[in-house]
Amino acid sequence: LTKNLDEQKGWYWSCRARSYFIDIINILERLYHNFYIEEPYDACIKVAISSEFKILLTYINTHLDEKQTLESLYSRFRINKNQIERLFREFLNTTFYDYLRNRRYEEATYYLRFTELDGEQIATRIGLSSSQNFCKFFKQMSGTTPNKFRKHMVARRKSDFELTELMHISK
Repeated sequence: LTKNLDEQKGWYWSCRARSYFIDIINILERLYHNFYIEEPYDACIKVAISSEFKILLTYINTHLDEKQTLESLYSRFRINKNQIERLFREFLNTTFYDYLRNRRYEEATYYLRFTELDGEQIATRIGLSSSQNFCKFFKQMSGTTPNKFRKHMVARRKSDFELTELMHISK
């Protein structure tokens, strides 16, 4: 893989190759978010709660495209809504809704950086109802519009490539 990437001419991958690569990155990120949660330092009793919480996080991370609320999680897992909030505060030092919003923002930035998906498609993939809601959400989270963010990231990637090319030429 490294050899193929090093020998690849030009910075622009085909849409299909880039899409596959982004899918792999998304899977790795989901694995990271699902399984790399620090265990509590105190009592062994919390291990059962921790595994229960990991299952809950796995579900949330793999169903970002669905509407998720404390009520929907309660009906699926039969964990009290207050207990869900307590688990988020205890293990991640955040609330359920803040965690969900941050995860959706992370997914949106991946799609904007590495795909050609439009706002409506990204909105659907991260569980928002429309491209207008996606634009409002993204601007609230980042302070910029999705289009400006995408253009900035593409320009940054191009400049990184040009710098890498200059380094290879100078060798």
